Amino acid sequence: MALKAAGHAINMAKLMNAEIEVLHVITETEETEKEKRFLEDKVEEEIALFSELFGQSYINQIESVCSTQGVAMKKVIEHGDPGPKIVEEAKKEDIELIVMGRRSETTEEKPLGSISEYVLKHSKCPVLIVTTSAPDFCEL
Repeated sequence: MALKAAGHAINMAKLMNAEIEVLHVITETEETEKEKRFLEDKVEEEIALFSELFGQSYINQIESVCSTQGVAMKKVIEHGDPGPKIVEEAKKEDIELIVMGRRSETTEEKPLGSISEYVLKHSKCPVLIVTTSAPDFCEL
């Protein structure tokens, strides 16, 4: 979904001659003592590294499309809780529109994921949530 949302952001930025900021948040969890006993430091480091590399691969794909479409792009990688980090970054950088994908684990009873819901409730700027059924604007 992140790539589909990026396609929409790139398309809008191209139409408005705007820059996009791609934010990837590496989730840091607070495990309970019981969970910590099962996770060694090395495993936690590997999971964090995987998350960072996975996010960087998305960012590289988006950066490539931005380059071919003539759209300026800024990339940011943060660590922490994604919802608050997205809202914080949007406020700090005076972002005019947040474009994000809706996670596939949603249901009819709960159409938004917790991150999307948090951003919608706390953002001071408009939020566009791209669904899986939305058309693709850029091939990523």
